Amino acid sequence: MTLIPAYIMLVVPESRLQSLVAAEGEPVVASGLLNRILEMLGRFSYLRWKLILGLVVAVIAVSIYGISRIEVNDNPVKWFSKKHEIRVADRVLNSHFGGTYTAYLTLRATSPDSCNCDEKSKQMIAAAREHFGDVYPEATEKFIGEIKRLKNRFGNVATSDVRQIFVELIRAAEQLDAEVFEPWEILADEVNYVDPAGLDFESLKRQVLAVEAAPMSYRQKLVDRLQEVSHHKGELLLDAALVITDEFSQFSFVEFVYELEAELAAPLFKQPEMLRYVETMQRNLQQGGKIGKTSSAVDALKKASYELNYLNPPADAGEQDRANFEKRNRSFFSVPDSAAAVGQVFVQLEGMKKKDSLFHLVTRDYQEMNIWFQLTSGDNKDMEAVVEEVEAYMQSNPPPTPLVAEWAGLTYLNVVWQDKMVRGMMGSLLSSFAVVLIMMMLLFRSALYGVLAMIPLTITIGSIYGIIGLVGKDYDMPVAVLSALTLGLSVDFAIHFLQRARGLQAELGSWRKASEQMFKEPAMAISRNAIVIAVGFTPLLLAPLVPYQTVGFFLATIMAVSWLATLFILPALLTPLRRYAFKSESTDSEGDET
Repeated sequence: MTLIPAYIMLVVPESRLQSLVAAEGEPVVASGLLNRILEMLGRFSYLRWKLILGLVVAVIAVSIYGISRIEVNDNPVKWFSKKHEIRVADRVLNSHFGGTYTAYLTLRATSPDSCNCDEKSKQMIAAAREHFGDVYPEATEKFIGEIKRLKNRFGNVATSDVRQIFVELIRAAEQLDAEVFEPWEILADEVNYVDPAGLDFESLKRQVLAVEAAPMSYRQKLVDRLQEVSHHKGELLLDAALVITDEFSQFSFVEFVYELEAELAAPLFKQPEMLRYVETMQRNLQQGGKIGKTSSAVDALKKASYELNYLNPPADAGEQDRANFEKRNRSFFSVPDSAAAVGQVFVQLEGMKKKDSLFHLVTRDYQEMNIWFQLTSGDNKDMEAVVEEVEAYMQSNPPPTPLVAEWAGLTYLNVVWQDKMVRGMMGSLLSSFAVVLIMMMLLFRSALYGVLAMIPLTITIGSIYGIIGLVGKDYDMPVAVLSALTLGLSVDFAIHFLQRARGLQAELGSWRKASEQMFKEPAMAISRNAIVIAVGFTPLLLAPLVPYQTVGFFLATIMAVSWLATLFILPALLTPLRRYAFKSESTDSEGDET
């Protein structure tokens, strides 16, 4: 509006401008191929408006189907052409290794500081019954009763001190040890004073049953066990009896509580059960096909356990012995059975030269773990599939302790960015559409003209997105960013067409006559504009980067579709709506319409 008129005034001679003006009686637009095509198009749009509107409905239906097939997906590597060095290197690396696209799954307890007394008390009761139930049934029930008492006392306190619970449990365990060990000590003392000369099972049995200081249940247990070695006599029989008493004396409630405290009070990711859960989850997820490899502190733990317990077979070992050694060594390539053993292996790993490597996979307090995922594809839809797969696995296989799973890493960051980009661009597109509609209504001072101006725009947007869905093109960042351009480019032709149509109809008094004139100079201007801009973007199709190619194709297609939509659809709509669109309309040509 400013630069071009100023340039013409300064540079273009007046004589040159006069030569561009058509002489009186001559057509404004010179007759040519494009002019003849446009005149035919004008007659067709006016006379065959029903057919055109039917085709528009079909295009809308196909576009809706295509839009339903659109997949939101992006991968920055795919912004390069397939033969580009980056794409070639990406394919080769992902075919030989676990994957070049990384994501990280962090796991932590939902309430790391909570007591979780109900669950721990159940574990303690089950462990006590398994450990002592057959040996000391009465003492075991007393011990379980003490556990329940402490649970009822501290279990409902939000700030309960777990260590205080174990302190009181140890006091109870000391009393139980005194009760269960004293009878065995009495029996051991009696056995020590038995004369081995001529001693056999029957005589020792009588002497054991005669010890009234020990409860009968203990005396009977010793006799029952002695029956297994009843063939021994003398010193051998006495030694066997002392071994049995020592064996029963090893079942210490105090030691059991200390071991239990080490297991239950261990950090979350030093607990064997939780580590095995992570190990199983890694193994199952790698079978899905999307994940090339996973790594975690569990892998380092298993490898370190294997190396620390490895034994070389003797040089003269046979094939079977070597196989046994290999089997024995492989058995240590696993998570140790106790939290204490796990802690010892982790201590060795902490002392290695690159100890920080361990703390990339687990925090120093062992309350949070990081699982490193390697994906062979950087597509966002593949990353989303992995996230859904992990969620489905954790729902169908709940962890021993409730966990919070959070994602990190560049591949997952692309997914988050894509979601925000898609939502943001969709919101921007809808809000811009509403703003443009309001502006059209205000500029034309007519709700009908405002809606008519938006129809080519709507058809263009729907057609472009329909084509994207039908050809299988992903809705990626370049497509999302370019979506907003359809608004300005598509509505521009409609504004020009409607304004000239309203002016010509007011001047000629008939939409039929105005339609004939519309497909001369106005249609020629719109067509030249569309062709020049569309062709101007085609060199981008030769660019090495796919986003540039997308820009070229997208904008050229926008110009072509919006041009055709304007010249076909608007005349076809104005023909049946001419009484509403124009203030004065003659009816002399109604009979010519079909």
